[in-house]
Amino acid sequence: MCNKKSIKEIKYNTKKKTTSYKEQCKEKVNKYLNEIKNFSEEDIVYIDETGIQGYIYREYARAIRGKKVYDKIPGKKYKRTNIVAGKCGDKIISPLVYDKIMDSKFFEKWFKEMFLNEVEKNKAIVMDNATFHCKSRLYELCKNANKNLKLIFLPPYSPNLNPIEKYWATLKKNLKKITKNNKSLEESIYELF
Repeated sequence: MCNKKSIKEIKYNTKKKTTSYKEQCKEKVNKYLNEIKNFSEEDIVYIDETGIQGYIYREYARAIRGKKVYDKIPGKKYKRTNIVAGKCGDKIISPLVYDKIMDSKFFEKWFKEMFLNEVEKNKAIVMDNATFHCKSRLYELCKNANKNLKLIFLPPYSPNLNPIEKYWATLKKNLKKITKNNKSLEESIYELF
């Protein structure tokens, strides 16, 4: 039987798993990768949405080994704050913080009035297959923008192919560090852009 000491002796340690979805289709992933390889990284804009609970707290604290750390947090539910943005290289494009539920009408309004006004010409725009991403309407908006934009949709169950997901994770981690002062969550989010 294996114990922690023997595992350490053979230089193994516990690591977080890198996961993917069972439902992900390799053929669709390969088709997407084939399509996207025609663009350089600086010519691809990734779009995504994320949500943040209204109360953010640090989950970890320093303590003497073997001692627990206690903290009190509110038990009530807080409103959810959402963000939609594009990411091209290190640049965040048209970030919008909102507290309503995303739907096709709201997404298309953001896409047309904010995103298309800021995105540069000759870009590939990559997004997931969320139900409110009405493909025909978005293709039409891209065409009418006269910027030679190519709309590409990620294969289903493939958030790992969207680099903005890592940006969202980093943003949420950094929010925990700066929201301890009396700023609103929205102010803190915009401070990180």
